[in-house]
Amino acid sequence: WMYEPAKWQGALDRVKFLREKHGIEVDVLDVPALREKAPFIDKTDDLAGATFSPLDGLFNPNLLKNYLRDEARKLGVEFLEGHRVKAVALPKADHVELTCELIPPKNESELKDFYESDPAVPQKASGQTQTLTGKFLVNAAGPWAARMAKLIGYESPVFPVRRQVSIFDVRGFDMSQFGMMIDTSGVYFHPEATNILGGYADHEEPKGWNLNYDGESFFQEKIWLPLFNRSTRFEELKHLTGWGGLYEVSPDQIGVLGRVEGFANVYENHGYSGRGAMQSYAAGRGLAELMHTGKFQSLDLSGMSAERFRTGKLLPEGLLI
Repeated sequence: WMYEPAKWQGALDRVKFLREKHGIEVDVLDVPALREKAPFIDKTDDLAGATFSPLDGLFNPNLLKNYLRDEARKLGVEFLEGHRVKAVALPKADHVELTCELIPPKNESELKDFYESDPAVPQKASGQTQTLTGKFLVNAAGPWAARMAKLIGYESPVFPVRRQVSIFDVRGFDMSQFGMMIDTSGVYFHPEATNILGGYADHEEPKGWNLNYDGESFFQEKIWLPLFNRSTRFEELKHLTGWGGLYEVSPDQIGVLGRVEGFANVYENHGYSGRGAMQSYAAGRGLAELMHTGKFQSLDLSGMSAERFRTGKLLPEGLLI
C-alpha cells in the first residue's frame, strides 16, 4: 500500500496500532525498500513509503462462494436457485414466511436489465411461487439489502454503487510473483491469471443498480494514466476486457451485522463495501454464534449493529479502496 508524504504518518500510526493491539505484523518500507521488493515501481518521486502485509494473499471470491455452498449442501442445506423474494410475513416471534417467485427465463441482456431496474417497479412475473418457512430470517441481500429491509418492515441506509475493473496485458512483464498493490491514486492492481486486473472506486459514481462497463474510456482515464505515472513498465498497456459490478455501501463503509432492532427473529449481514468475501468467514461465524447462543463468542462484533447509525457511533476505517 503506497503512501504520499501527507498520509505517511497516519500509515505508521496504523502499523503501530495493529502490532500493539492485535499482534499483526506489517512491514514498513521506505522508498528504496519498496523499489527493491517491487523493482518495476520506478516512478517514486511523490512517495514517502509503503506498507506490506506478508501474511495477506489473493483468492477468487466466486470459487470461495462455490466451495462454501458445496460444503453447506453436504450438511443438508438447500438452495432455492433463480428466485426472488416477493413478500415477507412475520406472524409471530418465532415464525417467518417468505414468498419467493421464480424469475422468468431471460437472455443475458434481459437479465442485466432485470438486475439494474429499480426493484420498486413491477416487472414481468412468472407466477410460479414457493413459500419458505422457518424460525429466523437473515437479510444478506447485498446491493439489494435496502429493498429486502422494506419487505421485512424496516429501513436500511445501505445503498448499491457500481464499481468497475479492467483486465490488461503488459508485454514482457510477469506480475504473478507480486501480490495486490494500491497506488496513491486509489488504483489497485494484482495478477489475474496471466494478465493484470486493475480497479478504481470512482467516488463520483451515482448510487444505483448499474452493471455497465465503460470499456476503453474507463481503462484509459482511471486505470492506465495513474499506472503510467507509477512505472515505466506500465507505459504501454493493452486493454483486454473488464466488467462492472455492485458494492453495497454503508454510511461508514463498514459491514452491518446483528439483530434488527424491533424484531425478535430478524438479523442482517451486509454492507461490507467491497470487503465481504474477505470478512465472510468471521462475519458468518459471528452471526451464527449470535443467532444460536444469543451473544458473540469468538469476536465481539456488537459494534457492527445498524443501531450505530441511529446513535451516531460510526466505526472508523482507514484502509478503504
